[in-house]
Amino acid sequence: PVRMDEDESDANTLITDNLEAILTGLSKYTNYSLQVLAYTRKGVGVRSHAIYVVTQQDVPERPADIKALPVDNSSILVSWKSPLHSNGILTRYNVYITGGTYKEETPMKLDASKLTLLLTNLSSNVDYLFQVSANTRMGEGERTQVVSGSIQSKVSAKIASFSSELTIPWHHPLNLTCLAVGIPSPKITWKIRGKAVVTDKRFKLLPDGSLYINAVVGSDAANYTCH
Repeated sequence: PVRMDEDESDANTLITDNLEAILTGLSKYTNYSLQVLAYTRKGVGVRSHAIYVVTQQDVPERPADIKALPVDNSSILVSWKSPLHSNGILTRYNVYITGGTYKEETPMKLDASKLTLLLTNLSSNVDYLFQVSANTRMGEGERTQVVSGSIQSKVSAKIASFSSELTIPWHHPLNLTCLAVGIPSPKITWKIRGKAVVTDKRFKLLPDGSLYINAVVGSDAANYTCH
């Protein structure tokens, strides 16, 4: 596959006596570079110019995780992670809800950029069940596991975001979001390498609880946690 950090060790070689070859076991919706060279008894010839081929799209994997957390006495926040392998360009998410007036057969369809859904005006004494799936143009993938949630009058502080690993180009800005729920509205703090983040010209705590890092450098690589 073509990657920014690829080198010669990433190459695979297929030897054939024919003028064509079938490549199998490739990853879905992945850009590959192909080159051909010839052998004689005297040695190896010069490689051809590279051509680039993208394998076809397929249905996506299931979203990597899902949460359903009460926000107040009438609302639940559903959040999920993108599929580990999208297998194409995601076109939408489907949120399946069962409970109260919601019927599982009719999912709520959300834009592929959305990773949360706030449900309001929910009924008390009802256990709501949630699942999420993703779509590419090839169709719908598998659903997540079922999670349940119910509204509560007392809501303890919880993090609705998910852990993730990020790769950021050098000197680019980075905004780390931390979505939290609770009554009263929780105060969000950040730690880096287990110690409280010290704000300065590059590190800023935003009003929505996000941590903004300007012009990322190598020494910024660390484990960041929100509380």
